[in-house]
Amino acid sequence: MTEHFYVIAATEPDRDLAFAEADALAPGACPSPHIWVSERSVDAGRAGFMVLGAESIWRGREFGELLRLLEERPIQAHGFAIDSRKYPRRGGPVRQELCHQIGKRLVGHPNLDEPAVEFALVLDEGEYYFGRITSRQSTDWHARIHKPFTFSAAIGPRVARAAVNIASPEPSVLIDPCCGSGTIVIEAATLGHTVAGFDRAPEMPARARHNARHFGLDALLGVGDARTLAGDFEVLVSNLPYDLFSPIPEGFYDDVLANLPGLASRMALFAARDLSLRIAAAGLDLEALILQPTHSITRHLHLIGQE
Repeated sequence: MTEHFYVIAATEPDRDLAFAEADALAPGACPSPHIWVSERSVDAGRAGFMVLGAESIWRGREFGELLRLLEERPIQAHGFAIDSRKYPRRGGPVRQELCHQIGKRLVGHPNLDEPAVEFALVLDEGEYYFGRITSRQSTDWHARIHKPFTFSAAIGPRVARAAVNIASPEPSVLIDPCCGSGTIVIEAATLGHTVAGFDRAPEMPARARHNARHFGLDALLGVGDARTLAGDFEVLVSNLPYDLFSPIPEGFYDDVLANLPGLASRMALFAARDLSLRIAAAGLDLEALILQPTHSITRHLHLIGQE
């Protein structure tokens, strides 16, 4: 089987979320801190935290082995470019010199402006990875950081995209029963999911709809209470109210969890606290709990299936 490696770009608070996303999209392993390795090829443009994906040509700890391999098995690479990355960035070999040594052994001439073929060279904590780039991260989510309507408890589009990928790597019929300003619904729509969003605050679905249309997306958005909503969806992803800045009704979490099994069989729920005991009491199976610390709270992403 062909091996593929993916460069993961995530700060420490997002690392667990980033690698959970990588494992959902391309099941594999993390042999070094910034690399994910899998036998599956996946488009890094779908991910929140994958910078690039590459078909592996070689990996090891001795750079000379790569140079000998390229001499023994020359690679035709007319119009090539090499994307080099090094972790940690300071110290160690100079990236430009490493690329120069590789370039001398490729059969072809470089073209940095419009490369016909791109290679990735990554040095991660003493381990080298070299391969042919097959995909790159889409940066379109950057523009969606600034929506016409938002609020302080909203998650960012990159985090929302990762959560959607973890819950459902393939396009599905997805609901967000606490949609707020629509971040999760919007990211899911950009990934090809059929989406619906509801919120019990009457003004929020209209704001979410405006946000979606601002980015050229259309989604079903309406007023609805997560405690009583009914429907038949495949996946549920939501950022539950935090009960920090605006109080929620007593028993809200329990009532929501009791209603969720009727909406979808697989769920990913953000909350500002650990809901494990409440999830078990609702007869749901907590498959994983991923913590995502922020400057003010720690979000808890609960991955849930039905028992």
